Amino acid sequence: MKFTTFTLFTAVLIGLLIPETTEAQLWHRYRHEIFGGIGASQMLGDLGGGANDGKGIADINLGATNFGATIGYRYKVSPKAALRFSTSYLILEGDDALTENEGRKSRNLSVKTTVTEFSPMIEIYLISDDMPKSSRYKGGYFRRSMKGSGPSIGVYVATGITVFTYNPTAELDGKTYDLRDLGTEGQGLEPGSKKYSTVDIALPVNIGFKLNFDQYWSVTLEGAARFTATDYLDDVSTDYYDNNAIREAYGEEAAMLADRRENTSGQSGGIRGNSENNDAYFYLQVHIAKRLKSYKSSTGRRKPTF
Repeated sequence: MKFTTFTLFTAVLIGLLIPETTEAQLWHRYRHEIFGGIGASQMLGDLGGGANDGKGIADINLGATNFGATIGYRYKVSPKAALRFSTSYLILEGDDALTENEGRKSRNLSVKTTVTEFSPMIEIYLISDDMPKSSRYKGGYFRRSMKGSGPSIGVYVATGITVFTYNPTAELDGKTYDLRDLGTEGQGLEPGSKKYSTVDIALPVNIGFKLNFDQYWSVTLEGAARFTATDYLDDVSTDYYDNNAIREAYGEEAAMLADRRENTSGQSGGIRGNSENNDAYFYLQVHIAKRLKSYKSSTGRRKPTF
C-alpha cells in the first residue's frame, strides 16, 4: 500500500513537472531569430515643427513622415532577455513650409536626410516571450506534445548603442545638393567651425509588442527613438554666416541654400537654428520574425538551421 501510494504520488509529480520543464527548455532550442520590417520615420530637429518655439513630440510635423526599413538578428540569452543586432535605413525630412510658426516659416529651409544605422542592444522582456502552447513540439529529449492557449504575447524594452551615418540634402531648381559640402553655416571657413562629421552615435530606446503565432513565426509592432549626439541631422544648428563669404568659397548654390529668407537674406548673425538641443529621430515599424531551431552538431554544440 505504501509503495503504491508513493508510486502514484511520484507519477503525478512527474506529470506536473515535465510540461513545465518542457516549456522552459523550448527557448533554448529556438534562441536564434532573424527579423525584418518596414514603417514610418520622423525627425525632431530645427526645421518645421509646431506653432510654438518649444521642443518635444508636439514639435513634430506629421506631414514630414517618411519611410524606414530594418533587418536584424536576435539571440535569446534567457527567457526574459535577448541580445539583438540590427541595421536600419531611414529617410528623414524637415520643412519650414509645414510649420505654423511664422519665424520658422519665413526661414524657408528644408532638408531630406538619409540615415543608415547599426544598433547592438539588449532586450528585456516585461512580459515573457514564451513559446505558444498551441504549437506542437516534439523534442528529442522529452518527446511530448504541448497544446493549450494559442498564440502568445511578449512585451520588451531595449537599449544599447547606435552608430549611424547621415547625409542631409536639399533641392534647388530641381537638383539635389549634399549640404555638408556647402558649409551652410560657415563650416570650413575662417573664422568658423570645422565641418561636422557624417558619422555619429545615438542612445537607442525601443519598445516592442510581439505576437508569437507558433514556435517559428511572430509579428512585432516596434517603436524606436534615437537621441543623437549631433545637432546637424538637418544641417541647421547655429546662426547665419556671412553669405558673401559662403558664395566666394563654395559657390552661388551654397549661398542660396544657406540663406533662403525672403527678407533680410544675406545678413549674417541672425538666428538660423537652436544649438542648445541635439537632434533626435524616431520610427514605428512592423517586423516579421522567424525563429531558427537549433540541433546538436557532432561536436555537441547547437547550430541553428533554416
